Amino acid sequence: MPTKCLTVRSVKQSDSLNTIVDRGAIKNRTEKKMNRYWIKKEFFRTENPVFYGDLKEGPTDYPWKDVHELMEVYELPYSTGSDYSGDTVTKCNHDVFLELAKENRWFGVRDCYGGYSTYAIILSKPATENPEIKELINGLEDYPLIDEEAHSEHELELEQENWESWVKSDFLHELQNKLETDKELSDGALFKLFRQACEDSNTYPLFETGEVLYWDFDSIIPAAIDILNSYLPPISQYRREKLNGQLFILE
Repeated sequence: MPTKCLTVRSVKQSDSLNTIVDRGAIKNRTEKKMNRYWIKKEFFRTENPVFYGDLKEGPTDYPWKDVHELMEVYELPYSTGSDYSGDTVTKCNHDVFLELAKENRWFGVRDCYGGYSTYAIILSKPATENPEIKELINGLEDYPLIDEEAHSEHELELEQENWESWVKSDFLHELQNKLETDKELSDGALFKLFRQACEDSNTYPLFETGEVLYWDFDSIIPAAIDILNSYLPPISQYRREKLNGQLFILE
């Protein structure tokens, strides 16, 4: 079957990379060597993910009687993280690489998991010598992101998940406090107001370590109030009317 093109997507330093840097996804990355570990061969005999705790930094970390049953493995760079490490780039690289490995039937590639939502990709020594995998790894040293489109989609999905889980409620709560009202907006109106306020205040989500998302409400809330003022009467009258459904003009 034909092999999918593995060349890392080319980007201009002046636009795409800078955009990612500005949003905190790629932070001062430098050339990174592949970490080498040792693991029992039996853990690599199936297609099942391997446990991060079974990786040892040297063969002497295992009982001497087990040394002949060990094999060298390597950790794919820029593809490891957990609740306390990594970011949207490493998680996206992890997921995209596994998809490529499945599509191209690469031998010696294993998903890896651990405590605190640890994720990684482990390669056998022969896998690191696979020309396609080697090309991809070399590309990561030049630009540590395998697929920009997949990365953008991943961050948009995280934004939506965070909107539903906490951003929507926190945004409404902060807005109600500033306007001294307990009235609510429809989900559609609230979301449209939020997106417009972000655009007007030039505010974007900051994806921090562990894919934790941060929004600067100190910039977004004033912009949202300005938008409301442009649609509605002055705040004093606006309060007296108790919103009266007028915010739905935003939909």
